[in-house]
Amino acid sequence: MQPQSPHGGYPCSSPGSPGGASSFSYHPHQYSLEYNQSMTLSKAEAREWQHTTARIDTFVEKGSQDDSQLPSGDISKGHWKRSSERSNCSNSKCRKKFGPLYLRKHHCRKCGGVFCGQCLQFRCHLSPLAEYDPSGKLYQVCEICYNADTQTIGKVRELTKLFCTARSKFQAQVNSNALVQGNPTKTILKQECARLVDGYRRDALSHTPDSQDQADNNKPKSGGLFGFGILTPKILIPKTSIPKLPTSRSIKGIPDWQKPTTWMSEGTECKVCDTPFGRLDKYHNCRICGRLVCLKCSHKKLLLYVPDACDRDRLGNQPRWAIIAIVGCPEVEPDKHVYLRVCHPCREKLETLQVEAYYESLQEADDTADCMARMIHMHRNIVAVQQKLDAALPEYKQLIDGMEIEPESPKSLPSQRSNMQLLAKHQGDLSDNFTKFVVMVSRLKKLKPQSSTQLKLVKSLISCKFGFYSENMYEFRQLKRRLAQISPPEILQEIQEMVDSEAINSACLCIGQLAFESLHLCTKYEMDVQLSLAIKGAAEVCEADLKENVDMRGKEAWEEHKEALDVFIKTQLGERKRWYVRPSRSRSSYYGKSYVSNYLMRRSEEIVGQIYLQLRTRCADRQFEKSKEALTELKDTLEGVAKSQEANSQLPWQ
Repeated sequence: MQPQSPHGGYPCSSPGSPGGASSFSYHPHQYSLEYNQSMTLSKAEAREWQHTTARIDTFVEKGSQDDSQLPSGDISKGHWKRSSERSNCSNSKCRKKFGPLYLRKHHCRKCGGVFCGQCLQFRCHLSPLAEYDPSGKLYQVCEICYNADTQTIGKVRELTKLFCTARSKFQAQVNSNALVQGNPTKTILKQECARLVDGYRRDALSHTPDSQDQADNNKPKSGGLFGFGILTPKILIPKTSIPKLPTSRSIKGIPDWQKPTTWMSEGTECKVCDTPFGRLDKYHNCRICGRLVCLKCSHKKLLLYVPDACDRDRLGNQPRWAIIAIVGCPEVEPDKHVYLRVCHPCREKLETLQVEAYYESLQEADDTADCMARMIHMHRNIVAVQQKLDAALPEYKQLIDGMEIEPESPKSLPSQRSNMQLLAKHQGDLSDNFTKFVVMVSRLKKLKPQSSTQLKLVKSLISCKFGFYSENMYEFRQLKRRLAQISPPEILQEIQEMVDSEAINSACLCIGQLAFESLHLCTKYEMDVQLSLAIKGAAEVCEADLKENVDMRGKEAWEEHKEALDVFIKTQLGERKRWYVRPSRSRSSYYGKSYVSNYLMRRSEEIVGQIYLQLRTRCADRQFEKSKEALTELKDTLEGVAKSQEANSQLPWQ
């Protein structure tokens, strides 16, 4: 009998430990683990996550494109009704009368009917031929076309079932070859264990225990390891109340549910040690791979059991499997159980699989909570920006509708200059919010899914945000094109000048504040000031472009404007305390300047990228080229340094 530890329970061995000594230790009053393995995704799931992060990079790259870089193309207009023949809205519930100034005519892109603007608030994906197309662009349609069933051109043939059947047959053949060769993968081992557990549930548990068995189920168990315990045949106390299988079972031999598809009925030698079988030698079949093995190369250590009543709150009431005397098996012999024989190679792989699964379950709760908490926090920030976009787009559309007049009518400047300022403000705010949305979605790359469920959840979230951006950004660009069609060139030029001025002013403020913060942190923690000097260089280039813009507009002296910028930055850093870079105090005191340097690098990379996107999306293509080039060089430098730091060292706070 193995010695009992002074704190209760029994020692257990683990795969790969020298001399059978345990590398795991636990005491009820002292939580100590010498084994620590972080939960990771499978290779296929890891490749899937890499593909998802690549999609995010493409999304950010496309989000920085301006309207001049987008492909041109429009829908067919041959089926449109003549607007001159319609004096009222085609919607039977509306029937508003069109006017030259107050109510303009619009065409439904699907049916070609003539409607008012209020009756064309719906959007639908259409092809260039005005047919329903899920991969087409969004066009404005009437309510009837929006609610109509989509049409499918030609005949669609579903080949998914045929493909799944063929793949299953191929995979089954591959698994059989691996089992025959004695080299099953983890996936095959899990499938075989699931087969045995399912067969045990259907066959062996069909015999109900007597009342004495039910009474024994409620007896409390003591001792064990981690609440899961260990099991070894030398210390188990046999129970006379264990339900026995019918005698007819022994007459029929081994049940069919224990036999894998690669079951060997005959053989002349052991498939593990290659020892020939004698006439009096007993040979057995492994319940996992089905190969014939000798008595020395196999043991009855695979346990199929149903958790006792006292453990069902924690383990459930479904049958399970375990390798005895290995961490993760039950504390004591369960009431309902059966031992199966496995060969040594399969047993070793099952032990490794069991230990990995057990320690993954210990960390799963913490890792899952961390990933889910970060994802919920990011989602809330993204939803906040979405709400702003949902509220701002209709207001921007109403402003454009208020300026829209018939092509035959003479175009004139609006009577109040505040209309142009309001349009410029809405256009700039929408561009900023779309940029914020792109930046916040790009942060989802930093998540580290710990399971396939989390991976699917993150992918679904990313796809949802991609769809939201695609639909709303398309509508925003369509509104800007519509504004360009109905407005005189002088109005468009004035609006764009206002937007450009606000954009370069905002970029100069942000990059200037970041330069001050980086210099402050480098001085405080005695770090290299090369980063702050690089940021300061980009800030000087943006300041030069801003000075040129202020002088060109001639509405304000540059000295006064520069003084206002300095006062604003001092207020942000002083009274308001709105810092861009806020390293953790506890981590800064514990890890020192190595943590602060890494955090400053990553945070600066994110902020510079956001400033560049805002300047790129808001301004005209040829405006402030020097500032854009300086920000691009700074962004590339920060990305390169960040990647080199990540590749050369594994930091504990990452």
